[in-house]
Amino acid sequence: MLIVNREIGEVVEPAMIDRVSGRPLSDPVFRSAPGPAADEHARLRHTRRNEPLKG
Repeated sequence: MLIVNREIGEVVEPAMIDRVSGRPLSDPVFRSAPGPAADEHARLRHTRRNEPLKG
C-alpha cells in the first residue's frame, strides 16, 4: 500500500515523529514504556529491554 498526496498525486514518505521536538521516533533517545494497564510481566519485559547494553 502507498500513501499518496491527493492534491499532487505524489507518493509520500510517512514518518512517526514526536510532535513536541519534531524528532523521529527512531531516534535512540526514545524508548517504549509500559502503559497504565500493563501487567507485571509487561513491566518486567520493558525494564529488561530498556536497560543499557552491556559489553
